[in-house]
Amino acid sequence: MTQTTGPPKPAENEHEAYVEEALEFARETFYKTAEVDWEPIEEWAYNIVEDNPTTEGAHEAVGFALAALDRFHTGFIPPGASPDRGAGRREPPSGERLEGGVGYLHLPGITLPEHAPEYVDAVRQTMEQIDSERPVCGWVLDLRDSTGGSSRGDWLALGPLVGDDLLMRFGKADGVTESVYYEDGTLRYEDPRFPEGEAELSRQVPADSYIPEQVDVAIAVLISSQTGSAGEAAAITFVGRPHTRFFGEQTGGATTASEFHEMPDGAVLRVSSGLYQDRTGQEYEHGLQPDTEVRSFTESRDRVLEAAHEWLANQRSCT
Repeated sequence: MTQTTGPPKPAENEHEAYVEEALEFARETFYKTAEVDWEPIEEWAYNIVEDNPTTEGAHEAVGFALAALDRFHTGFIPPGASPDRGAGRREPPSGERLEGGVGYLHLPGITLPEHAPEYVDAVRQTMEQIDSERPVCGWVLDLRDSTGGSSRGDWLALGPLVGDDLLMRFGKADGVTESVYYEDGTLRYEDPRFPEGEAELSRQVPADSYIPEQVDVAIAVLISSQTGSAGEAAAITFVGRPHTRFFGEQTGGATTASEFHEMPDGAVLRVSSGLYQDRTGQEYEHGLQPDTEVRSFTESRDRVLEAAHEWLANQRSCT
């Protein structure tokens, strides 16, 4: 769609002003705003609130406008509802040592950033246990159950396997690119909109946290249609890493960052604000495709893991 916005419609009452505020935030924030034909969306939204000049009408109008953008991570959250839907804790990460000296990590991810320290600690301890007999020759990173939430846990836990380097990027509506870096247990964001061009998060990995002895080994990343959002960000982090291959199915396609805006009545707008990019700038609007597509997975046999294990067994680090 081509953007065709005219002058803003002057608000005639508080309910139209509410819709106007929401539409302005959406226009400025949505990462594909230049491709959106905003005029019919705005016209319909104002028609809704004109026909029903109430709080409920304003909510309906804003909900319609955001739904019309038809994208993950975009929607209207009514007053009193939590923007952190599904924010309950998940099962902890786990792992084991497989035949041939291969390490396996099941990585369900975290729902909220504040869960990152305990998640990182659990992943690193699991890696240490797997490595205790002797360093593994390769890793299987299973992200098939990582459905979304916060990427921070996996970024920090798996940082040593990526190395102190750029993890990924987010392409914004205004052409700005936000970059995420990992370095020695710390995440750093680079964004021209920050006052000093970058922002560093406080260290969330203990200084004595375990780091695998062998970090340049082959890695197989398992993905599925359930791998979404933060899970996809964790997977994309490994695109371009040497001796790395992806197995399974195309991921869910929830590959956008989002920004939130609180309205005067406590409602929250969530709008997709940046599209995932790997370290080379490649975009992933429809998800990440595996290098080796494997669909068969039953309770009795995990063909995805079998394919990954077979590949690792033939890599130089394992032979």
